[in-house]
Formats: sequence, structure tokens, C-alpha cells
Amino acid sequence: MNRNLFLLLGVIVTLFGGCTLAPEYTRPASPVPADWPTGAAYNETKSAVPAPTAAELPWREFFTDERLQKVIETALNNNRDLRLAALNV
Repeated sequence: MNRNLFLLLGVIVTLFGGCTLAPEYTRPASPVPADWPTGAAYNETKSAVPAPTAAELPWREFFTDERLQKVIETALNNNRDLRLAALNV
């Protein structure tokens, strides 16, 4: 008797667990267009003089403030880890 009751209770829990009252989810439309805009206003403009990237510039030209350059130079000169790495190489 107890076994049948537990089996019946398990079946009922399984059936009710499969039921849901939540509506089916539908994704809302995206607020942005799916394609890039086209037309004469969106044509690529080419620069006359190619600007160098940040990696190509020396650090003194990248950081133009004199006080900041002094701080960076002091840090590079007193960097023990950098010296140790150079000695290990």
C-alpha cells in the first residue's frame, strides 16, 4: 500500500512539474538596424598623411609633459626587475 502511494505521489509530482503557466518567450525586436548604413555620406574617407600608431612612437614623443617624462625616466632607471631581466637575458 505504501509503495503504491509513493509511486502515485511520484507520478503526480512528475506530471505537475512538467506543467507551466508561463507564456512562451519571444525575443523582442532589436532597437538597432541589422545592417550598416549605406550611401554617399558613409563612404570611407582616406587621410592624406598616415598617422603613426602609438606602438611606433618613442615614449618621449607619446608623453609630451616634461614632468611625466622625468617620472618615467626615473622609474626606468631605478627599475631593479628590468635590470635583472636584462642580466638574465
